[in-house]
Amino acid sequence: MIRQFAYDYATDDVIPVLSPSPLDLAKYRDVVLDRFSNPALKDTNQRVAMDGFSKIPGFIAATFHERLARGEGIDSVAMLPALFLAYLQRWHRGQIPYTYQDQAMDPAVAHAICEAVDPVAAFCADGPLWGDLAGDARLVNAVRRASARVTLFEKERL
Repeated sequence: MIRQFAYDYATDDVIPVLSPSPLDLAKYRDVVLDRFSNPALKDTNQRVAMDGFSKIPGFIAATFHERLARGEGIDSVAMLPALFLAYLQRWHRGQIPYTYQDQAMDPAVAHAICEAVDPVAAFCADGPLWGDLAGDARLVNAVRRASARVTLFEKERL
């Protein structure tokens, strides 16, 4: 299921945004997904998860901007912030078995997002994360739909 999330993100959002390209982006996507599926590679959740607050404005928000500017959907890319928000909520509850490292995160802001009546709306309203997309209904609705998918994934996993 995680592989499908990544495949959809690359196929639906990244490849169209980066096309045309001198690279065969579909082939590159498949190579990367195969590499991440290799059990011989030893990576840690701690390293992969670190610095989420800097990754969103640095990488993810640009894809949202481009897709929305083209009038295209953002449901696949919305899985990334939805998954990060689910991770952040676990961090907030003390359920991460290691120290989360994020140079761009203000812990007070992260805790406030998680404690909000509507954490999705609070997360999507964060200006440093989203810039001029902060609070945009299209962003909030897409992340809300993606968060519902994440919740379903978590229930199926347990």
